Amino acid sequence: MKELESHYYLSKHAAGGIKCLPHYLRDNLATKLQYLRLDPRHPSLDSHELGGLKVDGEYEFYLSDGYRVVYDWKDGIHIWDVGNHVVVDRARDLTFAGGTKFQRVAFDASDRVEQQPVEQQPEIPEVVYPYVGITPAHLRILGVPSELVNTVRWCPSFQNLCNLPGLAPEVAASIRDLALREEDDGGLFNQDNLVYRDSASRLEDFCHGSIKQLMLNLNPEQEDLATRELSSSILVRGCAGSGKTSVALQRAANLFVSDKRVLYVTYTTVLADFANSLLREIAGGSLPRDKIMIETTNQLARGILSGRGLWRGDGNGVQENKYRLLDYMTWACDDMAHNDDSPVLKEPSFVLDEVHEVIKGMSVVSEDEYLGIPRHGRGRPLSEDARRAVWKAYTKYQEIMTRYKVVEWADMPMLALRELQERPYDRLPYDEVIVDEAQDLSMTDIRLCTMLAPVLFVVGDVAQSIYSRGYSWRDAGLELRGHSYSLKHDYRNTKEIAVTGQSLLDSESDLVTSDDLVPVESAKRHGPWPIILQTPTTELEVDAVCTKILALTEHGELRPGDCAILCPTNKQCDTVFYRLFQNGVPAWIRQRVSTSVSQAADPAQGRLGLDVFDDTVKVLTYQSAKGLEFPVVFVLSCDEGVLPYVPRSSDPEADAELRRQRRVLYVSMTRAIEALYLVTSQEHSSRFLSELPREMVTLEVVSS
Repeated sequence: MKELESHYYLSKHAAGGIKCLPHYLRDNLATKLQYLRLDPRHPSLDSHELGGLKVDGEYEFYLSDGYRVVYDWKDGIHIWDVGNHVVVDRARDLTFAGGTKFQRVAFDASDRVEQQPVEQQPEIPEVVYPYVGITPAHLRILGVPSELVNTVRWCPSFQNLCNLPGLAPEVAASIRDLALREEDDGGLFNQDNLVYRDSASRLEDFCHGSIKQLMLNLNPEQEDLATRELSSSILVRGCAGSGKTSVALQRAANLFVSDKRVLYVTYTTVLADFANSLLREIAGGSLPRDKIMIETTNQLARGILSGRGLWRGDGNGVQENKYRLLDYMTWACDDMAHNDDSPVLKEPSFVLDEVHEVIKGMSVVSEDEYLGIPRHGRGRPLSEDARRAVWKAYTKYQEIMTRYKVVEWADMPMLALRELQERPYDRLPYDEVIVDEAQDLSMTDIRLCTMLAPVLFVVGDVAQSIYSRGYSWRDAGLELRGHSYSLKHDYRNTKEIAVTGQSLLDSESDLVTSDDLVPVESAKRHGPWPIILQTPTTELEVDAVCTKILALTEHGELRPGDCAILCPTNKQCDTVFYRLFQNGVPAWIRQRVSTSVSQAADPAQGRLGLDVFDDTVKVLTYQSAKGLEFPVVFVLSCDEGVLPYVPRSSDPEADAELRRQRRVLYVSMTRAIEALYLVTSQEHSSRFLSELPREMVTLEVVSS
């Protein structure tokens, strides 16, 4: 038989199943994959066609008496599932859709196995169970007690399901609805679930555990964007979950392999850590800094200044604490208010944001320039008198910072840009700059990037903007008209999470009319509706989340590493982290990681940087989760006064702030791949939760 094409395609089920295999079976799988590419019915595979399916041509082979691999070879070898006997039962209940998205894995021509004659294997008789295709994790999320999970999956009918002792009627109804939604859309086995593509040698390494990340299977449109030669800068717009960051990361890897000098820039440190860990896996090792750099704009700016001897960290250094900066601005506003009765000076928080987002964000150097600058996206214009008052407060604020020898991160890009404008590079340090999450970068950030390479690959989504951009691309020195591309399909979220998140933005009229908005085409994967986890009081929210994670992970349906908890502030992140530590749940928080009480005496011990492959609960702020994704997400403090924080009615831009915070919740919701919990209290439930259609959420009330 002719050897098949040189790539494997794997589903998420298959990749996850390989990770869960015992080590000796991983080795066995690596060997059997060599036979598979020579002959999909090779006798050494002990394979046979599956009966009782909705389509023909699906096969299984044995890794051992208890473990199977489900596959076909229609236009390449597609590996659907890897695991125990349940994978076969699940296959019989699901549709194998012709459009399923696979990960591709290329074969090594050097590895050959002698071909042997093929023997026909008997078919297995049809067995159909309507709920066996629902994963144990989804059943636990829907509220099925752990001891009933297997029983539910093997129920032959809805009537049997309703008669199970200990299963609540509303839970049985949710299980039936999920099964019906999956059946209507073609089941779990469709092209959207087959997302990995890699070479045979890398797949073999993955089986052995020497690499942790398989290559993504980009669709033709994404592949084109990741590989094309650029003669000018381009903009890639995409909805949440459309693979924007995946395209950007794959492009960075391609440029690195092509011996190009590439800079990967993003807004948050956590996302930079995430990109670094994935690119190390893709590149197969360390990343030489002279060929590829991954930095936030602030790190980039400080590096430029340090490299030119303009930053030595003298004085009190970089002030990151926004509350301390707000103290300085309050001091400045109070001082100016003695001679100026402008109402804006009574809102130092707004003035500080105006300084960061407009004056420093646009590198404004004079009062006249500030008076004339357009402030797109800031909600409403300020009068000339109000702007003059803001400029006075800004001038005083800078005097206070100088007096105490303090700079803030917002100063760094502005200072670096001015330095490069005055003394540009003789030779640009990079061949290309890739800018991820560009919608949250300031005009100064973007203009700084244009000084470093001949072309920029800009990636962003206006619907996820949680900071007011307030400028056009042309203002930033980029001519992108006619050079923009849209990614519309949501590959990350289940349909239930995607449509619920989108419903939150329906009232955002400025988004609906924006040229940068990309319409969302929801994924076909199904899962539970988002769950509103409601406690009697706000004080009980953290305990409720810890209890839920312990319940979901205690029997292995989910791992701690599958879960993320998103918090409004770093202070609350600390509270959640220590509570998880006290309960023996391994957790990661920025700057430290804990394992369990038995393994770590001090939860503050740990390491810097986010490793996405760690089996730890990730604890992050709403903002730092941008660009990341997790199977299960808990959005903490969906409470009035927190999300949203309600500014005083005198705030000049209270409406704009409310819209911004609605987008914060949208971004947090769309981090979830399989399950989403919105955590609130009965006494202070957020108005945003009341905006979600009742039929799109499930309420789970936690008693005291």
